Amino acid sequence: MYIFVKRTPTKKYGLTLIAELRATYRLCGEPRSKLVSYLGSIKQTRLPFDAARHFFWKQVDAKMRAVPNMTDAIFDRLTAKLEEHVPRT
Repeated sequence: MYIFVKRTPTKKYGLTLIAELRATYRLCGEPRSKLVSYLGSIKQTRLPFDAARHFFWKQVDAKMRAVPNMTDAIFDRLTAKLEEHVPRT
């Protein structure tokens, strides 16, 4: 599993960061990815605000804990990767 962060442009707010949890597999020898869970989104203009980041991370933590076979080691690795895009504090 890995974290995929999409940057979607919007007219009103600039960029929106959309976090997804994806899994990889092969089909006929070709690599594919499957959406496991939508984790959340945050507008780039809201990144400086603690409340917006807190709400984003609250959603992400809850949705990642709900995924079957999510061990603590995988959880820590994935959240560390997502913190590169959206810092916790």
